[in-house]
Amino acid sequence: MYIDYSKINVLTLPDGYLLPRANDIMDRVSDTTYARLLDRLCGSSERVSDFQRIDLPTNLGIISGRQEFTQSPNSRPFYAFRGIPYAEAPLGLLRWDTPRELEGMWPGGQLDATHHRSFCPQYDHETHQVVGSEDCLYLNVYTPSLPGNSLERIPVLFGILCTTLSHRIAPYATGLREDLVMLDQCSPHLSYTFHQPWSLFSGAIMMSGAGNCLWSVADYPEYAAYDLARDLDCTTRSSFALKECLHHKTAQEIILAQTNRHRYVFWPMMYRPVVDGGLRDLPFLPEPVDVLMSRPPATPVPLLLGGVPEEGILYALTVVIFSESRGGPSQLFEEAARYTVESLWPNASTTSSVTDSIISFYYTQHARDDINTLAEEMSEMFTDLLFTSCIWDAADYFASTSRMPVYTYLMTHRDANSPTYAAPLHQLADGRGIKSRAIYSGISHGDDLALLFSLPFNLGQPGPRDLQISALLTFMWATFMYTGSPQRTDVSRNGISAWLPVVPGEPVSYYRISFNPGMSSTPFRSKERNLWRQTLTYLDNVSETSNAYFASTWVLLVLVLLLVMAVLVVGACVWKMRRKDKYPQGSLTLRSRISRNPSPASSRNE
Repeated sequence: MYIDYSKINVLTLPDGYLLPRANDIMDRVSDTTYARLLDRLCGSSERVSDFQRIDLPTNLGIISGRQEFTQSPNSRPFYAFRGIPYAEAPLGLLRWDTPRELEGMWPGGQLDATHHRSFCPQYDHETHQVVGSEDCLYLNVYTPSLPGNSLERIPVLFGILCTTLSHRIAPYATGLREDLVMLDQCSPHLSYTFHQPWSLFSGAIMMSGAGNCLWSVADYPEYAAYDLARDLDCTTRSSFALKECLHHKTAQEIILAQTNRHRYVFWPMMYRPVVDGGLRDLPFLPEPVDVLMSRPPATPVPLLLGGVPEEGILYALTVVIFSESRGGPSQLFEEAARYTVESLWPNASTTSSVTDSIISFYYTQHARDDINTLAEEMSEMFTDLLFTSCIWDAADYFASTSRMPVYTYLMTHRDANSPTYAAPLHQLADGRGIKSRAIYSGISHGDDLALLFSLPFNLGQPGPRDLQISALLTFMWATFMYTGSPQRTDVSRNGISAWLPVVPGEPVSYYRISFNPGMSSTPFRSKERNLWRQTLTYLDNVSETSNAYFASTWVLLVLVLLLVMAVLVVGACVWKMRRKDKYPQGSLTLRSRISRNPSPASSRNE
C-alpha cells in the first residue's frame, strides 16, 4: 500500500449554522455548508458528465480547471484545480537541494490543471514496487467559488483541506522546506482571493501527533544518511562526496535501500525533520523543539488538536504482520518488545533499566504465550509511546503560553463496519492468528481522518451512523476554520454540550466526539502520561549527562595529547640545550679532530 497524498481532498465551509442534534445532521447538512466533503471519492468525478471545464485568468497565465459536484445528498458545485506546480522539479542536481521557487509565467501562458500529477517516490508494500516520480512538487486547490463571485473571503487550510500538496518524503525530504516554498508562492495570490489580510494563518489543526513527540525530530540525522550511503556503496568520508555519489543513484535504488532499512514497514523512523538552524538562511526548524517550547510561541493562533483512544492498533498490527520472526508469540516478543521502545532513544545502551521498566509496565507474562494478548498490550504501549506522551503536554504548553484558545478532542465513535485506517491490515492480521475483538473493534490511529478525508485506498464503506459522525466532525472543523472555535457560542440551544478550551494550569480536559458528545474533565490516560513524563525527563537528563561525559572525555583526551606534545617539545629543547652545553660552539669535538679522509702524507707522518 502506498499513499497518494495529492488525492486527499476535502473542503468544508460553514454558513452560519446552529449545530443540530446527531440524528438531524444529515437532513440539514446541505443547508449549513457551502460544500461538504469535496471530491469525497477521488475517482468518482472523473466521468465527463460530472464536470465542466473552467478557464480562469491569473497573473501567471490562464489556468484550466473543472467545475465538479459533491457527493452529498444535495449535490453542490465546487471548482477543482489539480496539479499546479509550486516549485521547480527536484531532478538531477536539485534532488537533495532546497526546493527552488518557480519564476515567470507558465509555459505558453497556460496551465492544464484538470488532473492530478504524480506523487513523490515511495515503496508500495502490496506490489513490492517503487512507485511515483521525483517530479512531484504540485498542489491542488478546491474552492466553492471563483474570484469575483464570492461576497466574502474564504479561509484556506493548507496541507489537507482546500489546498492539498505533494512534497518529498523520506529519504528525499528537505526539512519540510516544500511547505515554506509553497506558502511563499501562494501568499501573493491568496492576499486578494482567499486568506484574511492581517495574517496568513488564522488557526491550526494538529492531527496525528505534535512537534514534541519522540518521533517528530531526528536527534542524529547523520547516522541515517551514513547508513543509506553505505547500503548504496557510497563513501562517507565527506558530505560532498556522499551527496555526489547519491546524485548518481536512481530513485528506485534509493527507495529500495531505505525500505530495506525498515524492519516493520515504518520502523525505525529514520528520516525525520531535523533542526536546520545555522545550516541555511531561512531554516524550517531553527532550534530544538524543547528550546522553542521553553518560551511562548512567536505568533499564537487558535489551536485544535487531539486523537483517538487506541492509536497504537495500527502500529502493533504492522509489527505483528511484518515481523521477521515466524515463530510463536514468545519469539515475536523477544524480537520486538525492546527494539520498538529503544529505537527512538538516542542512548539506548545506557538506559536498559528504563526499557525494562517500560516493558514490565505494559506487558504481562501472558503476552509471551498468546499472540492476541501481545498485540493488545503492544497497542497500548504504542498509543502512549507515540501519542499520549506528547499531544496532551503540547496542549498544556500552548494553553499556558498562548493568548489564544486551545481545544482538545478524543473521537470515540466506532461501529463494527466503520471505516478504519487499519482496514488494509485486518485480513493480514487474521492470517497471523489475531482474533482479538479489542484489536478489530478498537479506534485506531487515523480513524478520525477516515471520517473527514477521502483517502486513496479502501478503508471500508461508511454506514448511516458513520456519515452522521462525519458530518459532526465536518461541522466542527469547518467552524474552527471560520471562527477560531469548533462551535458557535449559541450551540447550547440545540442541546449539544459546549466544547470548552483548555484552562491554563488545570488538568487537560477534552471534548468527546461521539453520538453523546460532551466534555470530559478526567484527563486521558493520566497514569500513563505521568509515567512517560518521568521517563522522558530521565532520558533527557541521561542524554545530557552522556553528552557532557562524552564532551568532557574528548576534551580530556585532547588536553592529554597536548600535554604529551608539550612534554615531547620541552624534552627535545632540553636535550638540545644540554648538547650545546657539552659541546660549546667553536670547540673541537672528537669528530672534528679526526679527519674522515686522511691523506697518504699525513698517514706516513704519523
